[in-house]
Formats: sequence, C-alpha cells, structure tokens
Amino acid sequence: MTSITNKQQLLQLIEKHRQGTATPAEEAMLSQWFDEVPAINELTFTSEEEKEDIRTGMRDAIFRTIKEGRETPAAIPATVQPLRRKNRWTVGIAAAALLCVSVLAYYFLSREPAPQLLTITAPAGIQKLPVTLPDSSVVWLAGGSTLRFPEHFPKGSRSVALDGLAYFSVRHNEKAPFTVTTPQALSVKVLGTSFVVDVRKNTQHIKVSVITGRVQVEENKKGLSILLPGERLSYSCRFHTFEKGKYLPEEVNEWKNNSTIYLNNVSLNELSVILQTIYRLHLVYDPGQMIQYRFSMSFSRELSGEQVLDMLRVMSRLRFDKKGNEVSVTEK
Repeated sequence: MTSITNKQQLLQLIEKHRQGTATPAEEAMLSQWFDEVPAINELTFTSEEEKEDIRTGMRDAIFRTIKEGRETPAAIPATVQPLRRKNRWTVGIAAAALLCVSVLAYYFLSREPAPQLLTITAPAGIQKLPVTLPDSSVVWLAGGSTLRFPEHFPKGSRSVALDGLAYFSVRHNEKAPFTVTTPQALSVKVLGTSFVVDVRKNTQHIKVSVITGRVQVEENKKGLSILLPGERLSYSCRFHTFEKGKYLPEEVNEWKNNSTIYLNNVSLNELSVILQTIYRLHLVYDPGQMIQYRFSMSFSRELSGEQVLDMLRVMSRLRFDKKGNEVSVTEK
C-alpha cells in the first residue's frame, strides 16, 4: 500500500476525508499514517488492549473534529469540570487526542527536511579521488568506486555507503560513531581512525584493513570482530564466514601517500567530476566537440584549482576560462 510522504499529500487526504470523497484506499492510507505517528509511542500503557483503545479514541476524535469543520482541540480553551471516576477513561482519550494533534502539527511544521543524498563515483582513469565529507573526514576513492553520503550528517551519527575500494581517514568524534555500509549488509563502525575497505563488484570477499585506531566489523548489525592496527578481516560473501589475520605493511603503503593525484587517459567528463569533487569547480563545455580529448597527468594535492587549470591550459589545445566556480572549456 502506498504511504503518505509529504505534507501536501496529507492535507489533501484530510480534506477529502472531511468532504466524504476519499476512496477506501485513501482512507486506509490516512489511517495507516495516523497509526505510525510517534505520539502513541510516547505514552505508557498497562496492556496492548489499552494502547489500541487509546489509539482508536484518538483517531476517531481527530477525524470527527476534521469532518465537522471545527477547530482542533489544541485551539479550544479548556474548561475545568469535576472529574468523575466513570469519566476518567473518556478524559484520558481526550487528553491523548490533544497530545496527538500537537504532535501532528510539530511533525510537519517543525521537523527539518531530510538531508540530500550525494553520490560520487571516481572515474576509472584516476588512481585515487579525495572526497571530503561534511565532518571533514577524508575518503580516497579508487577508480570506479562509488560513495554515497548525506550533504550534512544528522546529530549523533555519521553513515556512508561504499561500493568499491576506498581508504578512510575519519575525524574523531566520540558522540557520533562513523559507519561504512556495503551492499552485502557488512558494515564497519569507528569513532575516529584510518582504514581501507575493499568491496569491489564481482568479488567473493570483502576486506577491511586497519591502519590506525580501532574498528568494529558487523554483519546485519551483529558484531563479527574488532580489528586493531595491522589487522585485516576477510569476509566471504558466499558462505558468510570470515577470517582475521595480519597484513604486510607494503600492502597499504600506497594509501598512506595521498599527496599526489594521478590521472590516466581520462575524458573531459571524468576530469569534470574530479575537479568538481576536489576543487568545487564546475566545467561547462559542449560534449560533442570535446569527446576526443583525453588527459594523462599528475599533480600535487597542495596545488590550488587555478594552478591545476594552468597545467591543463599548457598541456592541451583548450581554453579554460574561470569565472567564480564555473569554468568554460572551449577549443583554442
């Protein structure tokens, strides 16, 4: 069954319910959304029967108020009446309905929108692409690898998704654990450390190698092992088993030298992704005219974006005209 995903859709369904024109499917959607409102979970009940009675009373009270076109209970001045024992249950339902109306208003009007999810894929022609995350942690993506992460991390957590091979240098934050998830339900959780995760496609194993700090590897949120510097875990995607051992220092040395960017026969489109990721430069060009151009070069990460553009101007037959963060690329 389709669910309600935004405020406008909810308001339209409420109006149709009030007018009596909602279809059975729409009524079911509205009822389902109400059942999932967090107000219910904030209350304490003596039994599931009591919880369901309160839930039903709250829903009926709100729907009845909407249908009659009256003000919601939150807007009606309270009148003090003597509390009789036989009316205690009714008063409890009314109080719960008042709480729910307030929560409904807060749910859509006060909550922050979900952060946008960013996806970065390193071009195949680059050895390592540096990606700076919202918390200033840095991920070095191997060519052909994809990283997904929110434009800003929510409070208390930092989570990214990796499909490929990458080196992580995670900024320490005890209040916000850093988690790397993979397509195979294996995840890596840390507070602050450096490590390599290899989850490339068409591989039968996922490898996690720790360079500094302490790493916990989990499968479906169940802990498998804790790794220390110099240790590697190899997980079998087929048999769901793992082996833990040591790795040779030279196996990770290439990840420690991250001062130079190497490009090998990359297209202008791939170069555009690289410059956008590292320097926030946006290349504007005609793809049809630039399809034949390829770039092989290396440059220090210490260089500025303007310095890299100077290198491109010298080595190619192209003009790179920069205005702000936008770079117009044309033939000379």
